[in-house]
Amino acid sequence: MRFLDVRHYVAMLLALVSVVVVAVVLFDGHSAPPPYSTPDTAREPLSAEPRARPTVLFIGDSYTAGHIGVKGSQTFARLAADQMGWICNIDAEGGTGYLADGRENSTDFAPYIKRLARTRSQYLADYIVVSGGRNDLEVAGFESNFATAASRYLRALHEAFPDAKMFLLAPFWQNDNPPEALRQERAVIEAIAANVGATFINTSTWLNPKMISGDGIHPSLGGHRELADEMVSALRSRGLEPFESGPLAAAHS
Repeated sequence: MRFLDVRHYVAMLLALVSVVVVAVVLFDGHSAPPPYSTPDTAREPLSAEPRARPTVLFIGDSYTAGHIGVKGSQTFARLAADQMGWICNIDAEGGTGYLADGRENSTDFAPYIKRLARTRSQYLADYIVVSGGRNDLEVAGFESNFATAASRYLRALHEAFPDAKMFLLAPFWQNDNPPEALRQERAVIEAIAANVGATFINTSTWLNPKMISGDGIHPSLGGHRELADEMVSALRSRGLEPFESGPLAAAHS
């Protein structure tokens, strides 16, 4: 009987040891990692989220809106945006400007400043390109009012779109011999650009008589294409490149 008791005791002891071993193994399997580890830096995602396509807002007159013989989709603004791969919004009405209201074309037209609230409510913009000014030469009191009107509008535009990068184009003229008043306009716009954090772009060499349509004022279709090339060249020279859609990590796909 005592021999059987010993065998029973040994069996119980072995069973207890087994339980302890199993418990140790289970506990070790859930133990915390060492106090340091090496990250797996070799892994990269096979794809990435596409970047958002930039949006540009062109503001101007008939050069931007379109005119007889040139549809809105054929202007330098639309063509330049297409080349850059940007979404294009247009706030442009023929005959208008910083002062000019364009009423000879439509009673619904208005100067830039009076369109701003509507423009702000309708559009978003990463970039803004403002052109125009030649129509203002015909407005009574132009000499004494242009600088104030242009400064007021461009400051308000900057406040309405504080995160947008602004480009101010020198007023267009159909040749390299504009009237002195237009030269003064260009100087005013350049000075305002520096004060509102915008970039002034000199367009004085962009147009020549061969690019002008039969009306003697507006660019032809070919003229708009050349203007678009000039616009894109100006943007790229300032560090902007055409948008490329698709995953940033397309090389891994």
